[in-house]
Amino acid sequence: MTKNQCWGAFILTLLWILPLSASLVIESSEQEGSDAPKTSRMILDSKGLRVENGDEILLFRPDKDLLWILQPKTKTYHQLSETELTQMADSLKQMQSQLDQLPPEQRAQLEILLNHQLPNSSTLPRTTPPQVTYEKLASGVKLGSWTCDHYAEKENGTKVGEVWTVPFTSLPGMTEFTGMMKRVGRFFSKMPGPGMDNPFFSFDDVAANSAAAPGYPVKDQRLDPQGAVISTWELKRLSEEKIDPSLFDLPTGYELKPFMEPEPQS
Repeated sequence: MTKNQCWGAFILTLLWILPLSASLVIESSEQEGSDAPKTSRMILDSKGLRVENGDEILLFRPDKDLLWILQPKTKTYHQLSETELTQMADSLKQMQSQLDQLPPEQRAQLEILLNHQLPNSSTLPRTTPPQVTYEKLASGVKLGSWTCDHYAEKENGTKVGEVWTVPFTSLPGMTEFTGMMKRVGRFFSKMPGPGMDNPFFSFDDVAANSAAAPGYPVKDQRLDPQGAVISTWELKRLSEEKIDPSLFDLPTGYELKPFMEPEPQS
């Protein structure tokens, strides 16, 4: 499953409105090339979603229909609603369609320039999504405490990654949080570009989406055209814990910044 697929579209279920007794905490690691692995923590709760990823914190509040992206070092944040997210995605698609009409060299130069003007969570989308298929390579593969199925992922017939999955029911505590996960997936399905680089956001209904890898990811690798590993994401820990509800609130003393404000160049 590609990282950009990690935002599947879903309908709300009754599970979403059931009271949750605790929060679901998911810890994972991601490694880009030969860089040191980076850890992240995701918390799902009846109140919403919190993702702690390096120097950035993401808060999603479905009751407010708002996404907050916090920068603790500068005490600033971006704010985005689902409507604004949809409008931004549509604008980027139109922009990419216009770029596709340009000569290759000119298009590449403009894409680089435009992507520098976008926030880190967005890039210009591809106008024609690839056809994604999965081929089972093995069953019964042990990864930590999980017994996984191993798949090769292909885009238009070309292998682009490998993914190790487990049945949804094998992950403790997940069923209680299915509704919230689907609500999160519906919101982020509209996000252009790689967005949240976390395969655990592939909350697809596999029966309704043949492009989704069967099961839920425990490990995900991206490969280059020569088959070398570009990046590796791996689930490290999953547990139910009591979490301070204030962690899902916008902290005081933070300054709102425009979402489309370009990142400073080093």
